[in-house]
Amino acid sequence: MPLLHRSLPLLALLAAACATPPPGSPDKAPQDPPTPGIVVAPQLGAPQPPAGMRLPATVKPLLQRVELTITPASERFEGTTELDVELTAATDTLWLNARDLTVTRGSVRMGDAELRGQVSLSPERMALRLPRAVGPGQVTLRFAFTGKVSNTEDAGIFHQKEGGDWYVMTQFEETDARRAFPCFDEPSAKIPWELTLHVPKDLIAVSNSPVASEETAADGTKRLRFARTRPLPSYLVAFGVGPYDVVEARPAGANKVPMRVFTPRGRKAEAAYAARSSPEILESLEAYFGMPYPYEKLDLLTIPLTVHFGAMENAGLVTVASSRLLARPENDTVLFQRTWAEYAAHEFAHQWFGDLVTLAWWNDIWLNESFASWMEARALEPWQPTWGERVNEVEDRDRAARSDTLVSARRIRQPIESYDDINNAFDNITYAKGASILRMFESYLGPETFRKGVQLYLHRHAYSTATAADFLAAISEATGRDVAPAFSSFLDQPGVPLVTASLSCPRGKPATLSLAQQRLLPVGTSGSTDARWQVPVCARWSTAGKEHQACTLLTGATAVVPLEGPGCPEWVLPNARYAGYYRLKLEGTMLHDLVTRGRASLTTAETVGLLGDVGALAIAGRLPQAAAMELAARFADAGERQVAEMAIQLAQVPAVFLEGGAAKAYPQWIRRHFGARARALGMASRPGENEDTRLLRPVLASFVGIRGQDPELIASAREMTQRWLQNPASIDPDMTECALGIAGWFADARLHTTLVERLTSSPDRVIRGKLLSALSVVQDPALVRANMALVLARPIDPRELSRLFEIGRPREGVTPKGILPSTRQLVFQSVSENYDQLTAGLPERSAALLFHSGAYFCDAGHRQAVATAFGPRVEKALGGKRDLAQVLEAVDLCIADRVVQVPSISAYLAGKPAPAKTPSR
Repeated sequence: MPLLHRSLPLLALLAAACATPPPGSPDKAPQDPPTPGIVVAPQLGAPQPPAGMRLPATVKPLLQRVELTITPASERFEGTTELDVELTAATDTLWLNARDLTVTRGSVRMGDAELRGQVSLSPERMALRLPRAVGPGQVTLRFAFTGKVSNTEDAGIFHQKEGGDWYVMTQFEETDARRAFPCFDEPSAKIPWELTLHVPKDLIAVSNSPVASEETAADGTKRLRFARTRPLPSYLVAFGVGPYDVVEARPAGANKVPMRVFTPRGRKAEAAYAARSSPEILESLEAYFGMPYPYEKLDLLTIPLTVHFGAMENAGLVTVASSRLLARPENDTVLFQRTWAEYAAHEFAHQWFGDLVTLAWWNDIWLNESFASWMEARALEPWQPTWGERVNEVEDRDRAARSDTLVSARRIRQPIESYDDINNAFDNITYAKGASILRMFESYLGPETFRKGVQLYLHRHAYSTATAADFLAAISEATGRDVAPAFSSFLDQPGVPLVTASLSCPRGKPATLSLAQQRLLPVGTSGSTDARWQVPVCARWSTAGKEHQACTLLTGATAVVPLEGPGCPEWVLPNARYAGYYRLKLEGTMLHDLVTRGRASLTTAETVGLLGDVGALAIAGRLPQAAAMELAARFADAGERQVAEMAIQLAQVPAVFLEGGAAKAYPQWIRRHFGARARALGMASRPGENEDTRLLRPVLASFVGIRGQDPELIASAREMTQRWLQNPASIDPDMTECALGIAGWFADARLHTTLVERLTSSPDRVIRGKLLSALSVVQDPALVRANMALVLARPIDPRELSRLFEIGRPREGVTPKGILPSTRQLVFQSVSENYDQLTAGLPERSAALLFHSGAYFCDAGHRQAVATAFGPRVEKALGGKRDLAQVLEAVDLCIADRVVQVPSISAYLAGKPAPAKTPSR
């Protein structure tokens, strides 16, 4: 049991203080008069920090009490903290995590005796040196400190101004709790917390747990003591302070958990959808897990602006970017509602995966993020079965596999040896690939059996920490078979398998399906294709009008699967439900048979997955781009929204691949195959149409309007943009981003001036966001230069303006493939020349993202320019080494793919026979 808290008056603690200079100052403390019962440490040299990132295991935290004084408008805060710890051995030096703090005193209390120590700060850590060794046994560490409230970061304790009011919020994942108070800032240090806040009395403060007591002081402040939390790692501790409005949602779940939404003042009405839907989503998760929500309350706290995250799963207090949580009627679109539901399902799932059961170390962050991503469909499908969440999973699988094709792709379970490694772990591999692996084994082992293993894992490790081995043990126990070797083959090595399938129908003998696996690597890539996985392959086929299915575990380089039924199958799909995480390469007529004779039998998810694999093989140089374009044309009028959207993706050709007459022929080809449907749908919703039509319309219109240069859609977009500028509520909210995007792409100087004037004068962050969407896609070189000048002039928050150099950010049919070479060059030049000035106004984690301004080049000269510009900066940019490696690899792949694909594209658009087949590895 932790020691009971016996508080001392603040003045007595100050009398016991030992002042510690800030980092870089001489390590010398002033000599205070001796205080009875306190032994003061002699002046000692700074101790040598322990090797590696981890704190010594000889100190085990048990309970932490934190008391902070927070004034939202202030750029400083002050606080005290007490930590009850267990010492496993005697020591005179105790190590904790701390960053950007000025620690003014530190001591250790043992019973009635107290040792005052000397505090030394080093990067990410601090040492408390004592006049003599203490322990083993339980002691209490005490510190007083001050720290920064950041204006630029969205990490640690930071503040933002919204509507004239200041708000303070926190974001401690991954390792930023140490910016707020000295602590054991590691996920395995999972302990109860007691937080007390001193805030202005007219403000609202909220934290992980309910308020236990509130006292008002004569100086205009109040003291809020929050109830002791369940065990939490430091990165899940959170609070917010400001003049919030509060929206009460209905109590939810088996325990009737209170749910509220905290919004900036005056924006209460914008939380209507979140308040209505959140209890239902939470209850859907409870049903899957078979256990109640594990905390006393669940509040949603609005953050006006975030850069490096959209939401955070703090236990009992989920923080969410305002653009994801709040919407006025003119912004309350189908897309907004579905996006919020996915965010809610993800963050609420974390209350079990990550909060209730926490990873022991950052190499297993997939135990948080993969699971929460995977749970989105399991929460939303029973709640909204018409949304097609299982198709969304296949789309996520496709995006993950695109990232996983790179030689520089990381593995899901990556060793963590630096803070760069932690930062890099929050990527598409962890989220989408990890979720895809879970889905694959869930399908292979059986959904209900897999669910029992998940529930066993949660019950067994509740309020504690776990590892990959713990999860695999629970699944193996539930299924009665050892799944660890097969699962680990995907967790512990990078890459996506390429499974080549060929059909054999010898006369008089059963048909067979031959399978072969290797790592999918694009043409022009250095690297070995010899990797092997234990791949669950489930095939579905039709023989004589009757469907069959068989599964196998492909453990070697090849395998043969007998196909039941008489004669040769009409079609064979070697990835049933597209649940498998592998790319398919179909030999002979198998692809043609699937999209003709098998088309009616394929599910929407299977068709989307099949088209995604064709697109991936074209990008990898394994299939002519012309074949992908022909398939896109075949499915351009598909009735299923997600199939039509995948056809659009398949039809995208990089602008740099369009040479000579192809540059003119490509827009004509788009209009021929996609234009009639886009113009028929128009630029506004109609009464009675379904949600899928409303979701497809902006994607299709953007593609045909921008890449197809359709005059009718361009004119409509310009007219709608002018109406929106006069009255944002005057146009279809589902089409606002689309209209502004098309108008912005073809903007002239007059429109650009109008957009900029409105941007710099509008107090509304939502309006500014839409204006920035339009400005960020301009293609006229003069206007791109004007954008870059605007970024450097900083008329509004640099964190908002950063969208202007996120060139080619995919949205609604506009992808980096369409960005003109001149636009790429101007943005890259501005970013590289003004890198230091740009990063000074952005959060720390944004520095390496600027490297991606060089990602869409496709020639050796620009590749060298990118390496020269950013190479010297990688060491100081968090995660920068890997980011730059991926940028340079993307350029290399584009160069190689361009050589392979340009002849195919040019011939196809000219109506000529395709050239010789593309090279293969």
